[in-house]
Amino acid sequence: MGAHKDLSESKRAEIWGAYKTSGKSLAAISAILGIPKSTVANTVKRIKENDGQFCGARPKTRPEFRKLSKRDIVKVREAAEKNKGKSYGWIRREVGVQCSDKTIARTLKALNDAKK
Repeated sequence: MGAHKDLSESKRAEIWGAYKTSGKSLAAISAILGIPKSTVANTVKRIKENDGQFCGARPKTRPEFRKLSKRDIVKVREAAEKNKGKSYGWIRREVGVQCSDKTIARTLKALNDAKK
């Protein structure tokens, strides 16, 4: 799969203008502008969904994880101490926080470094 590159605002406007004024198919617009048909179709679809407004970049597909609160950090530490040898994923699920396993590992490492 190729690298993702967002369309510029001017390219989106060019696609939308061609779609609204020319009455040509998406394939024809794609050929004229030299842009893949799927890009033209996705752009037109997104603009239609936003009532003709040009939206910014594509929506993020990954959920944004929040930082752990002080209360969550205490829960993570207690779960790790009570259940030695358990995986970071297990501790995360046990505590019920929405973060990555790497965040759990980083938190526990910081707690261990603070003890020294």
